[in-house]
Parts: sequence; C-alpha cells; structure tokens
Amino acid sequence: MTDGSIVLPPEDTTIQKFTSTLSSNPSVDISTTKQQLGTLLQELESKVCHPISPTVWEVSVLMFTPVCGKLGSLTLGILALVNALIQVFFCFVVTFGFQFDTPSAQDVATWRETVAHDVKNADPMTSRSLARRVCDNDDTLHFSNVHKDLYHDLKKYTQGGDVVPHMGAILCCVVILCWLLHVTGELTSCLSFSKALLSLERGQTHILVRVAWGKKEFHFESISFVRLASTLLLTFFRACIACW
Repeated sequence: MTDGSIVLPPEDTTIQKFTSTLSSNPSVDISTTKQQLGTLLQELESKVCHPISPTVWEVSVLMFTPVCGKLGSLTLGILALVNALIQVFFCFVVTFGFQFDTPSAQDVATWRETVAHDVKNADPMTSRSLARRVCDNDDTLHFSNVHKDLYHDLKKYTQGGDVVPHMGAILCCVVILCWLLHVTGELTSCLSFSKALLSLERGQTHILVRVAWGKKEFHFESISFVRLASTLLLTFFRACIACW
C-alpha cells in the first residue's frame, strides 16, 4: 500500500497567484505591484529547496510512493538496509580491528632500564650495549627486534626523509583535513535535507510532477508525519555514521 499521491500543477502556486492578480487588474498601481512582488520574493525565499542527491540515504524518502511503486520501494528498502549494515560493519572493523599490539611507553622505559643496558645482553665482540645496537638498526639482533622496528618507525614518522621532513606529521594533518572535509560535507547535506523536510506541510504525502526540458521533476508539497519521522531518523543515523 503506497502512501501519498501525485499532482500535476501547471506552474508554481505562488507565481500563479501573482500572475492571476496582474491579469485580473491590468491597471494596477506600480507601488502595489512592487509590494506584491516583494511579498512574492519573501515567500519564495522562505521555501527551503534541497535537490535529492542520488544516495540511498535521501532517495529512501520516495519509498512506498507512486513514484517508486511497490517493487521499486521493496528494492530501495533492501538497498538501504544493506547499505546501513555495510557501513556499520566497516566502522566496527576500523574501530576494533586495527589495534596494533605495540609496547607502551612504560614498557619501553622498563626495557631500556633493565634489558637494554644489561651487560649480559651486550655484544661480546664490539662491547656495544643492546640499546646502542637497537638505535643503530643492527640487523644481526636475534631478539628485541620489536623495539628496533618501533624505534625506527617512530624516527621516520617524526623526522621523515631527506626530501620531505616531518613526513609523518604532515601526512597525519592531511588525512585529518580530508576526514574533516568529508564529515563537514555529510553533515551539511544532512542539515539541508532535514531543513527541507521540516519546511514541508504536514498531512498526506503529495508529490508534484513537472516536465521541464523533457525531464521529469518531482517536488514534495506535503509529507506525512510517519514518513517525516522515519526519514529524519535515517538522516540522524547517517550523521552518526559520518562522525564515527
């Protein structure tokens, strides 16, 4: 059972009111026309326009309407569910699956004060301590290779190479900036979409269909409370995924 109906208006109702006023009063005063035009512009500016982006998050607002039909609505619902599950699974894997088992700062300090400077672990040929061999990146070490790799990874991150110094810090800043830009874009789209939904009249869902330049355009005139609540809930879930 679909919710909503489709109406085919000849033109925008606000503009139609203004044109009908001019046609019925050909000798209308200029000042009156300016006032009516100002009122018309205020009404147009008060309308929130948000083109539906080709994503499952926003196209889901058309589910169970004559625009999608029963089969299209069922397909769209399955795609929305699969999309949400995939994104939650991806965030879960990134959060809990990429935890590296590296020694803590306290463990490294304890290792340096005990094992690294112990005479028993020094090289009998060169008399170099284990700490010196780790810092010199000695490939002949038969233990403490974890500390050697950790030391040189941190050194590369903080100092970088000859071409680009501080490469690790710069790369980290670039990644954070890209993430912030992506999150900002998602949150901006969610906010614009939510404002457009809240600006619609409450009642039965009505969708206006227009044909412009050979293409069909769909415009929401009113939206039901159930559709509004479910779409806002899905948009809130989208924002949470973007900030995860």
